[in-house]
Amino acid sequence: MKKSWMTLLLVPVPFLIGFAMSKMMMWDFFSRGMPLLPMGLIFVVFWAWVGSVLARLEMKKVYSFLLGNSLNIISFLLLIWFFLLEPGPITNVWVGRLNIFAQYYILPMVNLASQTFRIFTNHLHGTIIMFFSNFLLTLVFSVGFFYRVRKEEY
Repeated sequence: MKKSWMTLLLVPVPFLIGFAMSKMMMWDFFSRGMPLLPMGLIFVVFWAWVGSVLARLEMKKVYSFLLGNSLNIISFLLLIWFFLLEPGPITNVWVGRLNIFAQYYILPMVNLASQTFRIFTNHLHGTIIMFFSNFLLTLVFSVGFFYRVRKEEY
């Protein structure tokens, strides 16, 4: 049981990486030779691994899948609220912090999402890229999760 609680600490990792990436962007770290695309690809491998780890939890697979995507779902709902339902300026400090949480959570995938989206069109819209980043987070987690579930079945 203790190991399952330790694996839950992997769920907020995209937020922590996004927070660190935001601070590195403020310090102009990425213009000094640390490219964003390789970091995004490394994160994809890591997030698929997190999906496979959470698939091994001793609970129903639906619950472990929803648990692994819980912060992603919250981030998605917050993005819908901020960018589609209430697109005006944010005046409340706490609502602004929720907005920052939603954006930090998807930040590790934003560059990869924009590069992938660029295959289809040259016109990139920030809101669409954020939703696509959220979708990619779910997709990558699902690939790792269902790979492990399928591997355990056979």
